[in-house]
Amino acid sequence: MPRAALVLSILSGAFGALLVFAGVGGVFTDEHGKTVGLGALDVLIIFFLACVCVAALCVWFTRGARVRTDNAADHAASRRLGGGLDTTAARGDLAYGDHTGSTLVTSLRPITVQRHFDQQTTMAIDGWMRHSFRSVSVMAGQLGGSGGMMGVGGGRAWGTSRVHLDGHSVTRVDLRGEALLAVFDVVKDGRTVDTLRIVVPPAPATTQWISGLVIGLAEQFAWGTHCQDAVAARADSLGAALTPRDISYTADRLDSLSRSTEATVAVAGVMIGNGVMAAQRLRIGDDRWLCLFPTGFPAALEQAAAAAAIGAGAGRPGTGADGPGAPGSGPAPGARKVSP
Repeated sequence: MPRAALVLSILSGAFGALLVFAGVGGVFTDEHGKTVGLGALDVLIIFFLACVCVAALCVWFTRGARVRTDNAADHAASRRLGGGLDTTAARGDLAYGDHTGSTLVTSLRPITVQRHFDQQTTMAIDGWMRHSFRSVSVMAGQLGGSGGMMGVGGGRAWGTSRVHLDGHSVTRVDLRGEALLAVFDVVKDGRTVDTLRIVVPPAPATTQWISGLVIGLAEQFAWGTHCQDAVAARADSLGAALTPRDISYTADRLDSLSRSTEATVAVAGVMIGNGVMAAQRLRIGDDRWLCLFPTGFPAALEQAAAAAAIGAGAGRPGTGADGPGAPGSGPAPGARKVSP
């Protein structure tokens, strides 16, 4: 409801209440012709209470309409956001494709290949405890004829305790998710001109990293909104869908190529230091690209959130290119922030 209409409704209701109660106070007469009814002070009090009631009703109806509108907008934005995240999970090229900050290096020859496996240690401690003790106590007293009693007592206790504990631990190596570390010669015109080191975290760590980013995005939205629920519900599915599955195979291929003199490897990723790259994908010869680490996932996650915010502005009346729903002008309905 527009603000002008709300004010007009309050004034109209108050004026009507004044007319009604003024009539009640001055129109009715008794059988002798004397005016009966309410006094002027009573009329003013009732008029004030009527104004308060009318204003409260108007605010209640307006607030309810606004809540329903915001809830509908939040629900629509959550559907768009969920659809964008589902698309990101289905299309691996969004997380493993080219993105801002990625670098492609070709003509590489592997020198050394190292694997680092995650280890899990489980420990258990079992045991028993036995106590044995003895005690002696002595008490002497005197009972008087008047019913009083006086006594003195003492005692002693001694014993031994035996404790037996057994402990054992088991360390298991997770052979399914190793980290990869490889060093390459950068070959140009048949000679080595530089070196490149690539690092790839293990697959379980990548899964936790993806889920952590999704949960972080969900926490940017207001608590209990549809948008927050839609994002948080997809944390596990995104982690499972985008976890790399080519790390072990890549390590085996590179280990085999390390005995060759040909420079047939190409690597794409993000440079994290001088001659050090967080490898996103790797290609050997003309084979397919092998997925190693989804460095493009943060950008894909941000694009999905931004698309939901833009759609929220386009779908609400009264928002245009410069309105509150325009890109960069504010968060989606129910959100404090949009970008992760």
